[in-house]
Amino acid sequence: MIFDHLVRNAQRSQSGANNIREPGKRVHNDFTANSGYTRARRVLGEIGEDAPDALLQGRFSIVNVWRAIANPILESPLALSDARSIAPTDWVASNLVYRDRVGETYGVIYNPAHKMVLLPSDALR
Repeated sequence: MIFDHLVRNAQRSQSGANNIREPGKRVHNDFTANSGYTRARRVLGEIGEDAPDALLQGRFSIVNVWRAIANPILESPLALSDARSIAPTDWVASNLVYRDRVGETYGVIYNPAHKMVLLPSDALR
């Protein structure tokens, strides 16, 4: 089920274009263990599911899909990390404040053991 759509563009976010944000500039995970459940409950309730808590008793996942709108990507390319290289103590929960709610994301503190991959600008054609 698709529940969110976000466009990231540094120039257009500065112009105040509707629903456009600047690219994320820090290593992060969009949801914490707690906020993933909170967001799933909210989305399931919005689409009319009667018992979101019952649905969340089993396994579920939230998947981000990222694609380039124009190529090549000249600014803020996407980098990925191997989650297995991030120690539990490297995750730092922080509030993500919206107009109508407060979410939570994980920031990641630097650790030389992290394995990062920077995707080349033409990788997402």
